[in-house]
Amino acid sequence: MSEGTDPDSADVTYRGLPKHAPVFEVVRASYAVGIGAVVTTIPALGVYVLGIELPGIVASTGFLIGLGVLPAGLYFYDRYHERDLVIADPGQALVRLAAYLNPLPPG
Repeated sequence: MSEGTDPDSADVTYRGLPKHAPVFEVVRASYAVGIGAVVTTIPALGVYVLGIELPGIVASTGFLIGLGVLPAGLYFYDRYHERDLVIADPGQALVRLAAYLNPLPPG
């Protein structure tokens, strides 16, 4: 085949991006939102279990930071880092820690 017409070639683009870029972008965004949701859920559950009454503005600001600013920051950090999916490493470490602290019952 002529140069650049092989569909399996690495030069195939999707709207000017490498072929795998849309997949990486979706995975990056998913990891960022997932980490932000976990970071927001843990303090929210802690406040709920302890029965602490937070003013509305504090709760709203916490959710805005945890579900908006943090995922956006993680996404852009990962997007402009040299290695792909850098934020997956802390996410996997948190999952491993949770699995270690909460083992499944035998059998």
